Amino acid sequence: RGARAGIALNLHDVMPATNKPEDIAACNRLDAKKNKLFLDPVTKGKYPADVLNALPMLEEAIMDGDEEIIGQPLEFLVINYYRLLKVSSSAVPQNLILVCHFTV
Repeated sequence: RGARAGIALNLHDVMPATNKPEDIAACNRLDAKKNKLFLDPVTKGKYPADVLNALPMLEEAIMDGDEEIIGQPLEFLVINYYRLLKVSSSAVPQNLILVCHFTV
């Protein structure tokens, strides 16, 4: 009774190492997997399409009703921010799953 419901997430500021399209694309992939994968379900009530496209096994694991439960209103959201990640396409493989390779 009187308890508040919220979550603390470790999010990362990601930016491309250069303006090259391949670095921008690698940055977007890493942002999806390091931030949107965790933030979107709790703030928007669904996993974003780019995350599901990048992680097809995730879509198989989501059960009916999961997103509705995960997307319940929060009373607070804590963001732990530790570092900026400068992302280079040469350091982020196209098939990256949950392992992060990045240059700082």
